Amino acid sequence: DVVHHVVVFTDPLGEGTALAGAEGNYPCFGGPGVTDTSVLFAWAPGGQPLDLGTGMGSPVPENGQFVVQMHYHPTGDEASDATQLAVRWSDSQPEKTAEMRVFGGVLEPHTNSPNWEDPPFSVPAGATNHVETWTQDLPVPAGADVRLFAVFPHMHLAGVDIKISIERDGDDLCLSHHPTWDFEWQRTYLYDGEFSDLPQLASGDRLSIRCTFNNSDSNPMLMEYIDADSIDEVGVGEDTFDEMCTAIIGVAY
Repeated sequence: DVVHHVVVFTDPLGEGTALAGAEGNYPCFGGPGVTDTSVLFAWAPGGQPLDLGTGMGSPVPENGQFVVQMHYHPTGDEASDATQLAVRWSDSQPEKTAEMRVFGGVLEPHTNSPNWEDPPFSVPAGATNHVETWTQDLPVPAGADVRLFAVFPHMHLAGVDIKISIERDGDDLCLSHHPTWDFEWQRTYLYDGEFSDLPQLASGDRLSIRCTFNNSDSNPMLMEYIDADSIDEVGVGEDTFDEMCTAIIGVAY
């Protein structure tokens, strides 16, 4: 009811301790505020634990720490949260390294990004079929064997359809398509198979994230959280009433 998302960041230098102080926490809206950070995992309502199975692991810096970003959506009522973090450690170096990479429109500074098909990002009030598309070249070194093991699509309340695909040599390779997006039922989708069975990324691949929004009173998910008189133009940002057009991609190499 109140947890919007949880993001686990690496904190290689342990800078979070000083930021947290005696109370053990600090505001980290927009990011963890530490140096050389990366996303280990992101959870949203409906999500499942990330199980990489055998042969793959996510590296964490020796003597580093984690910063766990808790994003709450206030309902106006008193609530408690039972969120916990569980980590499975490997006793040996895995054969393959697994990392989560974030792509797309996430923060307000992304509003005017040239990665949008038609910047700036804006969903008009009353729009029932508004499309925003983010495209971005994937940084795949030539000749490297980089595989895709997971995809986590993410939008907010006005989102109704999200498609994540790879543009390669004129072809459109669909990675994930959710034509009935549900903000309350999100998850990281894992591709089934051994490393050699996973989709292979190539130098020159271009990621496309196409998001469709219904910012009107005909969107039941939106109406569950606000009333029709509160519908307004929506921009990109972290607040629940902002929007995102995001793909968190799991790559292994």
